Amino acid sequence: ILRVGSTVYIGGAFTQVNGVTRNRLAAISTTGTLEGFNPDVNSTVSSITNNGTTLYIAGSFTTVSSQSRSFIAAIDTLTGLPTSWKPSVNAAANSISVSSNNVYTGGTFLSAGNFSGGGVPIVLTTGLNVGTFAKVNGTVNAVVSDGTGGWFIGGAFTEVDGMARNNIAHLSSDGTLDANWNPGANTTVNALFRDGTTLYVGGAFATISSQSRAFIAALDTTTGIATAWNPTSNAAVSSIIVNGANVFVGGAFTTIGGQTRNRIAILDSTTGLATAWNPNSSATVNTLLLSGGTIYVGGAFTTIGGQ
Repeated sequence: ILRVGSTVYIGGAFTQVNGVTRNRLAAISTTGTLEGFNPDVNSTVSSITNNGTTLYIAGSFTTVSSQSRSFIAAIDTLTGLPTSWKPSVNAAANSISVSSNNVYTGGTFLSAGNFSGGGVPIVLTTGLNVGTFAKVNGTVNAVVSDGTGGWFIGGAFTEVDGMARNNIAHLSSDGTLDANWNPGANTTVNALFRDGTTLYVGGAFATISSQSRAFIAALDTTTGIATAWNPTSNAAVSSIIVNGANVFVGGAFTTIGGQTRNRIAILDSTTGLATAWNPNSSATVNTLLLSGGTIYVGGAFTTIGGQ
């Protein structure tokens, strides 16, 4: 989910929105009206971001508006057509983000543009890569800036640049592995969100930074050590957003922060306890977007917030 002004862009595996054909990508006004934007993507869209009037998407698709675009693409939000930006990526991309003129992406691919080896390349808006980025031996699910030009990555991998890194790592601004930051999660990381010097992590893990943390944790961005914050979820966490004292979380859980909360909750950033906010989703929440006083939610549910 991505909101730009009064438009909310959604991506996924759907083929209809409001009973109208929209293949895997659509635009909806904040009043709930389907907009004319219709790029026609031939397979799942996993991640969306933007840079001005250009929408960047990542997923398992190979065409956009019947034009060849392998796993990542740039789309003009005014026309709904893909731009000329066309990096060559050889397998699915799970996450995409933009900083200045660079597009960062992570996934299952082993090559992108002139980069090979798997992992998280930087791709210029011209479609060319910059420098040599760390090589990852598995899937990257989440990429988030460290605020100083480097990046935290999470996913399902055991090595980065030939060094042991279990499912989470830090890349320096030149794209090389940070040899000193190594919390290690015992299984998959799905979500990352940095709030100042705290990195919130969600996934399927039971331990991280050698500490017992069930599916969700907070790490020190400098040391990688787990903080005392420990909400304890009973199932996987898929999405995290932090806003002040509120940590919004979505996933497959039915208890978190010491309370019954079905798949979506707000946790106190100090205590880790669930607040009284309780929309009660009927099935898994995959993604969250906070915009002003509204939280946009996507997933597999059919009822939420009593509707």
